[in-house]
Amino acid sequence: GGGSSLPTITVNTGAGNAATTVYPLSVTPSSVNYVNVFINGVYQAKSSYTVAGNPSILTFGIAPPNNSVIEFVTTT
Repeated sequence: GGGSSLPTITVNTGAGNAATTVYPLSVTPSSVNYVNVFINGVYQAKSSYTVAGNPSILTFGIAPPNNSVIEFVTTT
């Protein structure tokens, strides 16, 4: 503590293969509201994934499509 601390934004990337639904994050957000997910540049609704654990694991309800590029943008 002490002093002013700005939020840190961490970007993790992943690759979709139409089978994998679980992706590790390199940081632990305080809630799913602090993670924005994009698949091929398209924003994903928060209802389509969950975040749990420390370090965090992000789990999609449906696996991202084959050869898709996934960006996990986490604010901590």
